[in-house]
Amino acid sequence: MIVNDLLPRLNDLQRQFGYLPLSELTSLAAETGVSMAEITSTATFYSGFRTQPGGKYLIRVCIGAACHVKGAEKVYDAFRRELAITGEDDTSADRLFTVSKAACLGCCMLAVAVQIENHIFGWVEPATVADVIRDFLHAKAEELAAAQEGRASADPTDASAEVCVCRCSSCRAAGAEKVWQSLHREAGRYGLPVHLREVSCTGKSYRAPEVTIHSAG
Repeated sequence: MIVNDLLPRLNDLQRQFGYLPLSELTSLAAETGVSMAEITSTATFYSGFRTQPGGKYLIRVCIGAACHVKGAEKVYDAFRRELAITGEDDTSADRLFTVSKAACLGCCMLAVAVQIENHIFGWVEPATVADVIRDFLHAKAEELAAAQEGRASADPTDASAEVCVCRCSSCRAAGAEKVWQSLHREAGRYGLPVHLREVSCTGKSYRAPEVTIHSAG
């Protein structure tokens, strides 16, 4: 089996387990006849593969040119300190967060940009790292509350209005996620006949976060 054939199998394992368990690699070697040495060398060569379990949430610190100039490495180090991650480890002891570097998040205007799941945080500094973690955990709690209290109609034919929330990086950094969750929560709570829709960048980042409402009438 050549590397091009091995990579899809490793990708499947990574998607299934979140990392590459040694037991699964051993089974793969027995099944394919590829030596463990070749499998492990392939798995460790590509940075996208993990050989140890990661955290529940992945923190990606952009180290692209704009973010690098703004001090991305210091922000990365600050996340590690805040989460008490030392040595070669990249995951907090409670397995809640894994900290990694990203080549570019495409949010140069927000440098230093940080992504945790689908949440984008802009203009992050070492001194604000603790705030970013706190705000993210608060947002996750809000998402759970919104899911428990009910969601707005997903069927446009049942809605009397459509509410569009821009979810581009600028709007996310300006709080679009909180707006999105609040709209879902309130619409579900009061049974409002509205259809909530995510839209891409409207080109009006200076107004972030942007919400537009279209009446069915």
